[in-house]
Amino acid sequence: FSVVSLRLVAADAEKEFAQILQADNAAITQITFWIHNNLDRIKENETERGALALRIRDRLAPIRQKYIDFLKRHPQHARARIAYGSFLTHIDHRQGAIDQWKQALKTDPENAAALNNLAIHLGTIACKPNNPGIQEAFRALDKAIQLNPKEPLYRHNFATLLCSFQQPAARYYKIKPQQIIQKAIGEYDAAIKLSPNKFEYAADRAEAFLDLTPFPHAEAIRAWQATLAIAETPDERDWAYLQTAIAHFKGEQWKHVTSTLKRMTGEHHQPLASQLRRATEAKLDKPSIKASQQFFVHSAKAPVAQHTNYITWLRCCRHMGRNRFSIRQVSGFCSVCLYGLNERTGIQAITLGQLIQASHLGHHHRICLGQRLHQIILK
Repeated sequence: FSVVSLRLVAADAEKEFAQILQADNAAITQITFWIHNNLDRIKENETERGALALRIRDRLAPIRQKYIDFLKRHPQHARARIAYGSFLTHIDHRQGAIDQWKQALKTDPENAAALNNLAIHLGTIACKPNNPGIQEAFRALDKAIQLNPKEPLYRHNFATLLCSFQQPAARYYKIKPQQIIQKAIGEYDAAIKLSPNKFEYAADRAEAFLDLTPFPHAEAIRAWQATLAIAETPDERDWAYLQTAIAHFKGEQWKHVTSTLKRMTGEHHQPLASQLRRATEAKLDKPSIKASQQFFVHSAKAPVAQHTNYITWLRCCRHMGRNRFSIRQVSGFCSVCLYGLNERTGIQAITLGQLIQASHLGHHHRICLGQRLHQIILK
């Protein structure tokens, strides 16, 4: 081929890739709309859940085929592999996503977006004891930040990874767990400096103070006040109020717990608020250690075996429900499957919990899905 011919082929490939991304974005946006508009029926009717799962599968199938066909013809297209890896997370084909990102890194070893996505996906699935993938996640994010130190998403994701895996991080970086939290707060500070109006960055930074010993109550409250100042939605404000109340509880400021919870207006976080309120009332009535532990110790109910403290469990729930890692992926795509289309087993099903999570993400998640992949891959 002549140089001109090769350039034409490359231009055609880029045009086709852009069309695939557009189709992918349109499909995900439409699916999110379906879930949001049908949530009430899905909650009550198993038949409706199954029908929606099949509808989602049929909507995504042609998009997947587009990626497969494109990559057969352009196997060295790193950005397409990154995009396809993100797509595969939506059908819960986790190993497939990892394989695509690793293949992209073979073609382009210094692709920071692929490193970030790989690290965050490994972090998301590493909520299991002694999972060796977490060390690979640390290495990948270290390199991503080295390649692009001014990308706030990388800084935020790295901080979240450190907070979520303190003990493995302490072993990996050869420092104490408390120093890991301080390191994470420093990374959150860097992310906020680069993107000062991101609620998620400020909220996650404020939560990190819960892991410090002794607990810096006043500093944590200041952090949540700063977070409230940039909250834009009722859900964000309620989350900040709930977490402020938790900080007051941990700081043994019982009366402030109750007054803060009264400022919440929505229903989304009320089960947690009610639980905290009951624990506070028990503490005020009978100031004993056992009463306070009613809120903080929930190891039997914790969804992750290693999480034995309620605050840590609550944070893990937020990771899963609000996709604390993945919403901030540079690709903007969630690495926790929202739709339950299990590629490995072939079972097409949507769990109620996943649908509720998708609904609670609200405008924040829909914006994320609508803009996914554009920030890095298309700029």
